[in-house]
Amino acid sequence: MSNAVVIDVSHVFEKRKIERIIREQLSFLGIEDHFQEDCHVSFVNGKPEYTGIIWDRQNGDYVQLGPSFCVTKALT
Repeated sequence: MSNAVVIDVSHVFEKRKIERIIREQLSFLGIEDHFQEDCHVSFVNGKPEYTGIIWDRQNGDYVQLGPSFCVTKALT
């Protein structure tokens, strides 16, 4: 009998789910056309940490994402 390697990829599904939710929230707020995003979500000890920048295409204003940034709070 050989040993089997088990790889947990649940964090990949969770990351995609969060990215989809962010896109849906931007769409719901009617601002998905105004922002370009280069955002990444990584999980450290089960908590999401965001990196990247979201900026306004029209006037250049931007929000820097960081480990302590709360995306859901910023979108409300």
